[in-house]
Amino acid sequence: MIGKCHCGRIEFEVYQNPEQATRCGCSYCARTNWLTGYASVVQFKLNQGTEDLSVYYYGDDNNHHFFCRHCGINTHYFNDDTSPPHYGYNMGCIEELDSGPLSVVSRVNHHMEAKKVVDPAVKDRTI
Repeated sequence: MIGKCHCGRIEFEVYQNPEQATRCGCSYCARTNWLTGYASVVQFKLNQGTEDLSVYYYGDDNNHHFFCRHCGINTHYFNDDTSPPHYGYNMGCIEELDSGPLSVVSRVNHHMEAKKVVDPAVKDRTI
């Protein structure tokens, strides 16, 4: 499955169909309101747009939320604080995916402290 941001500069590929969708209730994800699919490190690939990505570090710098610096769409995140590390991707970025038949699991609200946003144009700005 191919996922893209709104302007098309970021493109990722997921090599497995999701079994369910997750709606996270943390303070960050509640504001973005996206449905998350999960993929292992070997089942996710960023095809294009590395230079167009900005990253927002959330929590203890373990959650790396990537978004397009042009259109602002959150495309995916990487969490290296889990065993094994994994990617979460914005299911809304995959046009061919019909998330309607998937069950949606809601995660309990948890609070983490916002850390920083990193943008190539604005180096390491603390929020």
